[in-house]
Amino acid sequence: MVQRFFLVLLPLAFIAACSNADFVTKAPSSAKRIQANATGEPAVSGDGDAGAKGYPDANPKGGSKSLPVKEPARGPLNNPKPQQGSLPPAQPPKAAQPAPEAVNIPDDQFAEAGKSLDVHAIFDTSGSLTEGQFATDPNCLRFEAFKTFVRALKNKLGSGADARLSITTFNSSAEFRGTHEGFLNLSNDEFNRKFKSKICASSGKTNVTDAFRVAINEARPLLKNSPKQVASVLFFSDGNPTVGSDNEALAKAEVLRELFSNRVFGIKLTGKALTVMGVPVDMTDNFMKKVVGSKKRLKEVQDAADLASTMLSFLD
Repeated sequence: MVQRFFLVLLPLAFIAACSNADFVTKAPSSAKRIQANATGEPAVSGDGDAGAKGYPDANPKGGSKSLPVKEPARGPLNNPKPQQGSLPPAQPPKAAQPAPEAVNIPDDQFAEAGKSLDVHAIFDTSGSLTEGQFATDPNCLRFEAFKTFVRALKNKLGSGADARLSITTFNSSAEFRGTHEGFLNLSNDEFNRKFKSKICASSGKTNVTDAFRVAINEARPLLKNSPKQVASVLFFSDGNPTVGSDNEALAKAEVLRELFSNRVFGIKLTGKALTVMGVPVDMTDNFMKKVVGSKKRLKEVQDAADLASTMLSFLD
């Protein structure tokens, strides 16, 4: 009898022991969940309910629990998560600066008082200027004349003048010598150091075509991107092309005039006048006249000593 009793009791005891073990295993989780409900702090255990996921009960005193709210998935349309090393968002382009109002002045007028000015000077530096007994400007009076012209230009434009100077020199080939802001305010020594060696160098032939090509290529972006109210070219030479043909040079000259609204001013240094039996020969240069497009924008000089007064006449 006793033996049968133990045979019945033993399975019941085993079942009870297993139930108690399961209770002990879950008790800490339940205790933490109850504590979270009482304090309002998120639970830390994980048994699949709202507290285990870190969401406190909506009703800590035992009411119904709120369902967990899932965090919205990130994507390109709802708050994309920034990636390390990613580029910042593109900024809208800045508004273009308005171009200064163009000034309608006669095309035989180099500059206008009180108006901003773009000057592009093109200087011949071929060997005929200083070489041989017929050298046209052995003492580089063209540079002194240009310096006098710049001082007069500053007075012409007035106080606070806004002017920019670009220089191209040429002999057998052409070379761009840079663009210079503030050139009107250079001292005499500063002006000499910056420009004299470039303008007074003399050697080689006369490549007018290349001179105009370089001047056009350098001037075009300046006139497009940061134009002044007036833009003028000062072209100095002592001879016709000896590299390339006249027609090639004249084709480039036409483009140059279009770019500068016909405001191309030429000075031709011819040297001493030729005579035949005591009668002066007409030295009027048709090539230079075609380059500038009008005789009123062309000055011809026999003696380099007269270059300064001739350049100044463009500012009258």
